[in-house]
Amino acid sequence: MAETLAAARYAGYVVAGYLIAGVGLGAYARLLFHRARRARARAAAMVARRAGPQR
Repeated sequence: MAETLAAARYAGYVVAGYLIAGVGLGAYARLLFHRARRARARAAAMVARRAGPQR
């Protein structure tokens, strides 16, 4: 019983650790998606510039 109470005392730290990891991974994923979107837009602009003016 004492071990269970001792383990329960650290449950908040475990939850906080998972929350911090989740927020960090979510922010990193969002950054990657944003960079991919910017790269696609940049690539489309290069293709449009290479194709020349539309008639």
